[in-house]
Amino acid sequence: MTDVAAGDPNTDYALSVLRHDAVRPKLEEVIASHRSDGSLDPASLGDDLRPLVEEMLDCTSVEDWQLAALCLIEEDAAASVEARPPSIAGRRRQHPRRRAA
Repeated sequence: MTDVAAGDPNTDYALSVLRHDAVRPKLEEVIASHRSDGSLDPASLGDDLRPLVEEMLDCTSVEDWQLAALCLIEEDAAASVEARPPSIAGRRRQHPRRRAA
C-alpha cells in the first residue's frame, strides 16, 4: 500500500474487501482487462471496483447473512463473558472480625 492510502479507514476497509478470496478472482479479471486495453490507471480502475463488492453482496444469500449474524452473536457472547467481573459466588466469603467482649 502506498503512503497515500496508509491509515485511511475507508481505504483500508475497501482494500480488505477487494483482497478477500470471494472478490479476488473478479478483481484480477478487471485489472487484466484494464491492463490489456491500456487503461490501468486509478480513475478508470476505480470506477470498476465498487461494482465488484456490490456483486458479491448481491450473491450473498439469506442463509449467508444469518450465519454471519450467528458468528457475530457468538463473538459478542464470548466478549461479554471475558469482560464480566468475577462472580460474588466464586469469591471466598470473608467474615468480619469479631469484637472482643
